[in-house]
Amino acid sequence: MLRACQQRLDEADDLARSAVTTFRKQEGNTGDLAEALARFGYVLNESKKFSEAIPCHGEAIALSRPKLSARCARIHHTAVHNLAHATLSSMPIHSALEGGLAQVREARTLLRPRVDGVPRHKLGWVEGLLWWKLGMHPRAIRALEISRRGFVRLALPYEIVLVSIDLAAAHCYFRDFDAAAAVAEDAFEHVQALKSDREAIAVLRIWIEAIQAGELSEEISTKTRQMVESRIGPGGCCRSRKK
Repeated sequence: MLRACQQRLDEADDLARSAVTTFRKQEGNTGDLAEALARFGYVLNESKKFSEAIPCHGEAIALSRPKLSARCARIHHTAVHNLAHATLSSMPIHSALEGGLAQVREARTLLRPRVDGVPRHKLGWVEGLLWWKLGMHPRAIRALEISRRGFVRLALPYEIVLVSIDLAAAHCYFRDFDAAAAVAEDAFEHVQALKSDREAIAVLRIWIEAIQAGELSEEISTKTRQMVESRIGPGGCCRSRKK
């Protein structure tokens, strides 16, 4: 997925699509097909072609579910995680969100003995976002907080800041500005520890001030997230995709 990470998305699309076609012709080769579909779905997500991506993720999930070897567990996690993001980005209708949530919760159960660390916390993170979009405040906050604590234990500042942006936004959405401010201030300390550049620090200060004033907007949250992704994550657009 190097080309996708470099945003050479048209070329990545052609290569990933070709790989899927090739492995479909090979009977019994479900592992390679599942991986090709997961990779193709990722490229489609990056291209914001979510309606096409969702069936790819779904097929990769179905193909990787029966065996769940170490390889299939990795594919299954990736496909479920990316399906959740595609659903959140493109289909905010209740039934689609519920379907994405069901896939995430099933995957967390299936993969519990096989994955730990970052993958487990990433699934908890997207579960929290799905609960949020479904209007389930306590469950959303709890899932996001658990994931955040997991990233703190693993000392991953990039993930800590990103999940903090989502957690603070969720608190604000549910009118708990004091809790949002506490999350933001703690996240800011992690950013300062990274010795980020002045622009990154300035954007995060604006984010915190908006929260403290009860005026956090989607535009400010989006700008803050974009800044974190471009300036804080370690190297390239596929930063921090640990398995």
